[in-house]
This record gives sequence, C-alpha cells and structure tokens, in this order.
Amino acid sequence: MPSQRQKILTPLNSDEEVTRVFVEMSSEYSTQRQASFEAYMSELCNDPSGQGGVYLVKLLRTHSLSFENIVDLRKRFVPSFSNMEWKHARQLWPQYKYHTSIPEFTPIEPYIPKSFATEVFRAIEEAEVDTCPLNAAADEAKVVAWMQAILVKISNLFNGTITNDAVGASKGRIEFIYMVLELCVIVVLGGKCGGIARNNYAQMMTELEGCAMQNVSRGLHLDILHGVLASQSEWYFWTYDGQGFQVSEVIVPFHRNEKQEVLNRLRITSRLLGQFLNGYCSALCAFIQRSEEVGLQQRQEQFHPSHRKWQEASVLAEQAKVKALSAKNEEDFAVFKSLLNQSFDALPEEHQPQL
Repeated sequence: MPSQRQKILTPLNSDEEVTRVFVEMSSEYSTQRQASFEAYMSELCNDPSGQGGVYLVKLLRTHSLSFENIVDLRKRFVPSFSNMEWKHARQLWPQYKYHTSIPEFTPIEPYIPKSFATEVFRAIEEAEVDTCPLNAAADEAKVVAWMQAILVKISNLFNGTITNDAVGASKGRIEFIYMVLELCVIVVLGGKCGGIARNNYAQMMTELEGCAMQNVSRGLHLDILHGVLASQSEWYFWTYDGQGFQVSEVIVPFHRNEKQEVLNRLRITSRLLGQFLNGYCSALCAFIQRSEEVGLQQRQEQFHPSHRKWQEASVLAEQAKVKALSAKNEEDFAVFKSLLNQSFDALPEEHQPQL
C-alpha cells in the first residue's frame, strides 16, 4: 500500500496539481501533508534539471502572497536558478522563442566627470591587484569583485538610501540586489564566468521576475526593474516591466585599444548610475502610489503627511536625474549631487537613512 507521502507526491506532475495542493496547504491541511509537500518542492527546486525554478515562479504568479511568504518560499526551497536553462525560460515566457528574440534598448548614460571616473578606475585597479585582471578571471568570485569596485562608488552617491541586500547571499544565483530604503528592489545584478548565453539569460529573467513579485507583495508597483548580467568579457543591461524584458547591446569591459577600454568602462559606470537613478525615481513614485492607495482604503479625507514628503523627494529626484543627463562638467555634476541629497533630506522622517 503506498505511503501517505507517495499519495501526495504522485499527482504533482502538472501546474494544476501543484496549485491544488498549494491551496489545500493554505486552508485545511495536516502537518504530514504540509511536510510532504514542502519536501517535494524542496527536492524539485534543488533538482539539477532546473525545473523547480519554473514551478516556483508559476506558484508565485498564481497566488497573491505577502512579502514574507514569498521570501520564505524562496529561502526555504532554495530554488536553484543557477541550473535553469533556456528551455525553462520558454515555459515561463513563451513569447521569446530564442534569447535573441528579446527586444533591444539603449540605456540612459548620465554624465560622469573626471573626478568620479578617477575614483571608479582607482577602485577597479585595486580590485584587480587584489584578485586579477577581469579578462583573466577564472571564476565568478573575481567577476563579482570587479563589479563591486564600481558599485560601491555609485551606491555611495545615494548616502545609504540605496543598499545591497544580497552580496553572495543567494547561493550563487545572484550577487547584488539593490533596494531603496531596504524595501523596494530596483537593480538586480548577476556575475557570470563563462556558461551558455541563453541559459544565463534564463537565470537573469527568473531573478528579475522574482524580485518584481517581492515589490508587488509590498504594495510597490515599479514601472521598470533594472538588471545587469556581467561576465569577464560581456556586460548586458536589462529592464523588466512586469510583462516583458529588454536587453542592451553588449559592452566589453576590456579592449586591446587602451582608449576604447577606458571609454567602455566609462559607459559601464554611466549606465549603472543611470539604472540607480531610474530605479530611485521609480521607487519614489511607487511609494507615492502606495501612500495614496492606503489613504483610499482607509477612507481618509486627506493623505497622510508622509505623502507630501514622498512627493517632494520625488520632484527633487527627477530634477537630479535631468541634471545628470544634461551635465557637461564638474560643476553640473556637483549640482546633480546637491539635488540628490536634497531629495534624501525630503524623505519622510521615518524613512531617513541611518548613516
């Protein structure tokens, strides 16, 4: 006679069956049934085939879960997104027959003055002395060290308002998840060393949707979530709008021509800053929208005082972005930083970053 575990696991061969059991778990279920389901999902998500990641995303799409539940699922089941391949991406996003079918876009490139570029390039040199030149990287850890050299300099411009929530915490799936006020994911970055391009794409797409779901579960609806897929030889910049993806043309971080190499690295730095700026502005809009929705739900005659603060911070952030895109010299860049700092100061008091 089959065991209770076998009875539960045997039918879970389709999306419908997995969903049915998931619903039963959330209503009336026995401890044994819940344990059996979790064991099944854990095995599935850690299966080298990568199919578990597909099931997890489909579950999260089907059910409106709280942020805590989504994070709990991702942490406990530890889906091995690093094992996902393009065939799995096709199940989740059938509109893309090939990875080259994803539409291309051109990221914004804010002005980078000589002083800031010098800081970034010095940090890169220090990282390469400590590890190795990027083009000689033999593993992802060295690629990540190179990425971090740039990211630290850029995140410092945001005075603790944007912080990294992931540094290596996702067991090799993704290396950096930058969040505004530790609440809203805006940029997801993954470092690779080799691998098949289409499979790397599949992993990035899954991570972007997973992070977008976390934002939505917190009532934060970003218009665009940004991503970066970087290796020792290629950098791709991504966007995800909740429906589909876009990816930039490739930028190579090193070149036989020294001037071209400097230009390429400057463009990488500029595009990263652009992602942070876009993400910060989008996050503030999401906070404003959430504040308005809460006011409507509570039938308030007027918005909470924090609503006006969110709006002030948002206006200043947009002004800072405009200045960064139009800047021509060090003085313009200083104005951009001043506007950005004014935006931080305008945030609701309870959300002021603690430095």
